Amino acid sequence: MKVIAKSDRTVDIQGIDNHQMTNVHIGTVAGLVNTNKGPVILIMHQYALVGRGHSIHSPSHWKWYKHQVCDKSVKVGGKQRIKTVDGYLIPLCIHNGLPHLSMRPPTDKEFNSLSHVVMTEDSDWDPSVLDFSFEENDQQLIPPAGDINFNPKLIKQNGESSACPIIKVPKDYADAVRLDTINGNTKWQNTTKLELDQVVQVYKAFGNIGHKDHIEPPQGYKHIHLIYGVKHNGRFKARLVADGHNIAAGYV
Repeated sequence: MKVIAKSDRTVDIQGIDNHQMTNVHIGTVAGLVNTNKGPVILIMHQYALVGRGHSIHSPSHWKWYKHQVCDKSVKVGGKQRIKTVDGYLIPLCIHNGLPHLSMRPPTDKEFNSLSHVVMTEDSDWDPSVLDFSFEENDQQLIPPAGDINFNPKLIKQNGESSACPIIKVPKDYADAVRLDTINGNTKWQNTTKLELDQVVQVYKAFGNIGHKDHIEPPQGYKHIHLIYGVKHNGRFKARLVADGHNIAAGYV
């Protein structure tokens, strides 16, 4: 890439095996890329000016400024391209599983004659604005019930790993048995048994207050039913709840 400007601001960079580069200047760079509308010059502010080796771009940095970045291979359903807010489509190539952007420094003539596409703003960039972590009991991790595809993203372990398995989540116990039969295991049934066993243990902890004869439920009672989900670490989970979730079937 071509360095357009260098600021007095610096940053420390840490990489593999704790290798660190200190006091690296921040600046503005330009690179020539091919798009669906012909060659253009990408303008990228707030870049660390290392001065050697291949350039490393941050897709999250670009996404923050509303560009659409899909660096997933077309072989796994991705678009493998960047779509800028200006409507330019920039192809990516995948090599050894990693995305690469074909870019070179523009000549002075190219820089002055071709269209400029700004990828990031010229204001101090703080990547911590993107920071977020799911907690263990975060309800956002429990998908809606039904025979749907749910891709548990291993946030704390692997980031947005495309290697995460696609798991169908049952809408009730009968559906759990059906999915176990299809998958050739008893994972959903096992987590159901674990949840029910825990409920029984809690009941027993309060003493023998059960009854042998059938008794009508009191007025205003609530049905209890099972809901299913997948935790961020890929663990199957069943929960016994009273209302609170709009599930038509699955009463216990």
